[in-house]
Amino acid sequence: MTLSVFRVTGLIAPFVLAACATEMPPPPPPALFPQVQEARPPTEALRASFGKVAVTSIASAPNGDVSRPVLKVDVGEAAARGAGEGALGVLGAPFHGGGGGGASGGEALVLWFILLPVLVPAGAIVGAGFGAANASATANANTIPEKIADDMESTLRRILALHEPQADLRRYVLEHGVGGGKLELIDAGTTGAVDPSAATAYAPLAESGASTVLEVGVSTVGLVGRGGGDPELTLMIDVRARLIRAPDNSELWGQQHMIFTSASRRYSLWKANDGALIQSALNGGLENIAREIDDKVFLEVWPK
Repeated sequence: MTLSVFRVTGLIAPFVLAACATEMPPPPPPALFPQVQEARPPTEALRASFGKVAVTSIASAPNGDVSRPVLKVDVGEAAARGAGEGALGVLGAPFHGGGGGGASGGEALVLWFILLPVLVPAGAIVGAGFGAANASATANANTIPEKIADDMESTLRRILALHEPQADLRRYVLEHGVGGGKLELIDAGTTGAVDPSAATAYAPLAESGASTVLEVGVSTVGLVGRGGGDPELTLMIDVRARLIRAPDNSELWGQQHMIFTSASRRYSLWKANDGALIQSALNGGLENIAREIDDKVFLEVWPK
């Protein structure tokens, strides 16, 4: 009888452990940026009414953020799932083979039914332990350490404070925004509102001869990634753009989010040389989005 109990335990244990040891997928990196809903470009009829276009940038400084090391795996939920898988592993053990044939196999099956009230809770307990431990290990491997996140955020904000991303974006738009040679663009400087959600009165620009205002602004610059002591991070830039009729301040066209995503680099590379790689990626990203704005506003047709 004792031998049969050991046989039942040996039969069931591999299935309990297999059910519990399922690796949890890594969590996605925290989302600092929204999903982009692409706006249709202005129609040719609307473009014909642009007249002289004043390009201006908003006055507010962009946010500088790093994806925080938030625990993305619910350990309690993982433990509950592991408990369920462990219990199911016990219930399914006799039906996966490996119990041997003949009378001894039948005896083991009878003992399995007798011991079921004990084995199922035991499987659940083992599964809960495996699930919680696996979730914790996965979270630790895929979250950015607090110290690194703080350090990168400080570096990013220092670079944004030392440079003028809003003015740089406006300059790139003016450089590339030829409008197919059909339009005259003028630099209106930084005349947008300090509060990016507030409306700016552009009537003074109309008095200076501008019929239309192209307002651009950098909303957020962020480093997004996941885990470990030297995490992989991607620089992302979120820009908004609006076309406004200068005399009456009516909005003609707008896109709230235009996002640039850099190549992924290790934290140590982003940090090196006082963040020189961040500055280089920021400049390249702003120029990339400026070209996108110019194409969208002045050249692109719908449907593509």
